[in-house]
Amino acid sequence: MTTSSSGSGSGGAVGVPSSSIAPRTQYDYWTKHIAQFAGKYLPDGPTMRPNCGPASVTMALRMVGLDIPGFNGQNSEAVLDKARVLATGANNVSVGTTDSELENLITKSGARWSESTNFNEVTNWVKQGIPVVLSGNPAYGWNDRYSNDQVYKFNGGHWVTVSGYDQATGHYIVNDPLSQIGPIYVSEAELKSYNKAHGNLGIAVFR
Repeated sequence: MTTSSSGSGSGGAVGVPSSSIAPRTQYDYWTKHIAQFAGKYLPDGPTMRPNCGPASVTMALRMVGLDIPGFNGQNSEAVLDKARVLATGANNVSVGTTDSELENLITKSGARWSESTNFNEVTNWVKQGIPVVLSGNPAYGWNDRYSNDQVYKFNGGHWVTVSGYDQATGHYIVNDPLSQIGPIYVSEAELKSYNKAHGNLGIAVFR
């Protein structure tokens, strides 16, 4: 569901400021969730499609008060198709999206971004309230904790949005496009294992 480009995309990256939008409320994590296939969070979606990159960026944008151009909070396949076209220049639903393509989408949607392969830097961004689109492989993260009808089991390259951090539990709030139950709680160990297994990078999204 994801591929990684050879470049870091640093030419368009900027320094990450402290978030002026955080902290978000629990309500936001639910209302901004969008899945990559048909179900409660994508009623008109396909059975399965490599939508994880477009969906993850869409959620991150909505967390900071932006959206895919031409849309305003809709959970529709049309949103993800438009996101893919903006990211890649075409609506080829047979391939995943690279980090540089997603960064292109972020820029075209009016946001800024910064990429890092340093896990501690990535988690510090999240703790500031800055959503991060994170690469990885869920088979090395939280797959075993959920049934297929809750969070679809997948073993391969993937994108999710790490939307927040719960100081009380030390867990991260993850909006996984494979989830049909909305946001999930993930331990730092699970998140690190997920990230290390594929891509080992995160893209901060901010205004």
